[in-house]
Amino acid sequence: MTEKNEPKVSRIKNGTVLDHLNEGSAQRILEMIGVNSDYGNTVIVLMGSMSKSMERKDVIKIEDKFLEPEETRMLALIAPNATISIIKNYNIASKTKVSLPKKFIGVGKCPNPKCTTNQNEPISPVFNVETKTPLTLRCVFCENVVKSSDISSH
Repeated sequence: MTEKNEPKVSRIKNGTVLDHLNEGSAQRILEMIGVNSDYGNTVIVLMGSMSKSMERKDVIKIEDKFLEPEETRMLALIAPNATISIIKNYNIASKTKVSLPKKFIGVGKCPNPKCTTNQNEPISPVFNVETKTPLTLRCVFCENVVKSSDISSH
């Protein structure tokens, strides 16, 4: 391969590639899915990468990790335009776009300290999607309207 055609980032044999992540969201996503410095397998993070469909984006490649459904729902909250590619034997086995549900149930925490869900009650948080761009949500219990970044940080 010539220098011009060499890949900038190595491929992974098996695992997950998260692409089209909002710029600056990679660190929160890794924390959310429990991938940290002692993960034990290769983790490749590109931050602020140029993109044709977005101005700039983050990309994460995680070897030997496949997202659970709950992790995929949290990903939709943090990066609603993300794509998830499952890699098997260095090839893309499947590729899906994250789908933004109309409602998030049991995902995140309402930032309103007076919300019923924060009062040691056995109630899971429920948020309705108010707007998709920018992503804003409304807590069904206290009717607080919040940005998705305020929920994911709690």
